[in-house]
Amino acid sequence: MDAGDRRAGRTKPRKILLLVLAGAALAAVLLALFFWPWVAAQIRAVVVLSAVLRPPLLTPAVAALTPEPAVSDREVAGVPTLVARPGEGGEGPALVFVNGAVPPGRHEPNVRRLARGLARAGYEVYVPDVPGLRSGEISPSTVEATVEVSRRAARDSGSVGLAGVSVGASIALLAAEDPGLNERVSVVAGIAPYTDLETVLRLATTGTYLRGGEPVPYGTPPYLRLVVARSLVAMLPPGEDRRALMRRLPSLESYYPPQLVDDDPLAALRAFVAGRGEELGPAAQSVARLLVNEDPERFDGLFADLPPRMRRLVDELSPLAGAERLRAPVYVASAPRDKYFPLSESRRLDRASPRVSLTVTRALTHAIPHPSPDDLSAFARLDAFVVQSLRASAEGAPQRGQQDAGPEQGLRGGEQVLHLQQRPGRALVLRRQAQHLLRDPV
Repeated sequence: MDAGDRRAGRTKPRKILLLVLAGAALAAVLLALFFWPWVAAQIRAVVVLSAVLRPPLLTPAVAALTPEPAVSDREVAGVPTLVARPGEGGEGPALVFVNGAVPPGRHEPNVRRLARGLARAGYEVYVPDVPGLRSGEISPSTVEATVEVSRRAARDSGSVGLAGVSVGASIALLAAEDPGLNERVSVVAGIAPYTDLETVLRLATTGTYLRGGEPVPYGTPPYLRLVVARSLVAMLPPGEDRRALMRRLPSLESYYPPQLVDDDPLAALRAFVAGRGEELGPAAQSVARLLVNEDPERFDGLFADLPPRMRRLVDELSPLAGAERLRAPVYVASAPRDKYFPLSESRRLDRASPRVSLTVTRALTHAIPHPSPDDLSAFARLDAFVVQSLRASAEGAPQRGQQDAGPEQGLRGGEQVLHLQQRPGRALVLRRQAQHLLRDPV
């Protein structure tokens, strides 16, 4: 074999190798393009979860790689609100986070860390202290204020994501059902919501919920009883009867943090009803009798005795009743055995609307994640819930023609941008022009 033949023999395998490498590179590029929305959302999820869970090595690494968010307290639509924006003048999709019924409200440390984490991940975050939430008096005005803040947040970006924990998740769902807002909602992400307020009333007073029409015991902390009582009393018309009942209920501050207080928050109300209940008018008497009752067999009759207006308000504050008005994808995460609300609350909403996707994970006991190194599958489910929620929020509100496609649909085309900070003072920006119907700005 001469020298030319030997060179040709060596060149052929080399060309084949180059073709194989080129094919592999092309496949890698195509896979990256196809999976980029998930990859970008997973990066954002890591940023957010590191802020909430605070793992020792990851949290400082994320802080070094992402711009410091701009955080301020201001009034938005007349509501005191924590606003957290991406650092270095960055802009991102709007997200309104509704806290649970806790006295610190937007000042609660876990909530502030979450807001900062979301801002580091590229979101413009609003945490409003809507009326009644910090005092445990949930009412239609709580929902109305959430709707107004969400409209203001959506004014610039065109759409808004809604998120919340516990009662706040329920308020977020109710706001997303509002006919004046639902077309502009990009996503609803909720952890451990209640969905039917009548069920919660039964649960808080009798310690049971219905399964197949039969009462099933379900123990909950006294804190739930107090929030339910304050909310129901607040539904009474203004006047001396309402003031008389509210004076017999402790403040939320006296039962916070919930795990430190285990006595009966309705003890003073029970004594008042037993000794002076006849002094109240008919509406207040019906509320008081329902609240102090602990017999599951009597609940239905006592609930039916409430004034029609109050029963309508209970329905109005139940996300399950308006589930057909949901237009955005809805992601709900709950524990198998939640501390406050049975899993059936989330399952009922999941069955009521094709837009709802339910994640059940042992990484939750209620609102705050507590993942265990011994249960990685539970953490994986929580991570998937966060990834789905953040991805949908970044994609914007579904277009009208896409709104019937369920939680995985309603995505739009556009440029995908991921902002990270390579080192202080220098931004690292990864850009990709989408070639398919996905839009994933960060």
